[in-house]
Amino acid sequence: MREIVAGVTAAHGAQGRVEYEREFVPTVNTAEETAAAVAAAGAINGARIDAEHAPIGFSEDFARFLEHCPGCFMLLGNGSEGHHAMPLHNPGYDFNDAAIPWGIAYWTTLVHQRLPT
Repeated sequence: MREIVAGVTAAHGAQGRVEYEREFVPTVNTAEETAAAVAAAGAINGARIDAEHAPIGFSEDFARFLEHCPGCFMLLGNGSEGHHAMPLHNPGYDFNDAAIPWGIAYWTTLVHQRLPT
């Protein structure tokens, strides 16, 4: 990148500088919380779980929480094609309302499994 900037600016009789900052930290789930998330999802009738999915590079604010508290960031299956599969901040993104019951079932199951009785 520095070479490109140096070449382009030199061609125009100017100077340039490249500064790079790491603003985001990786989102890294902890083992116990990931196991709890998978167990809750697995308890939902009809749920399909891909617990062995290869890591996905997320730039997610949740990573900052994980620096202070163990947890698990997971995808609930909004869709893998069309507008439902677009990145969240893409103007073409469309939340899949059909996923709402799955989300409710997941979160209530997780709470029931994790809170003491």
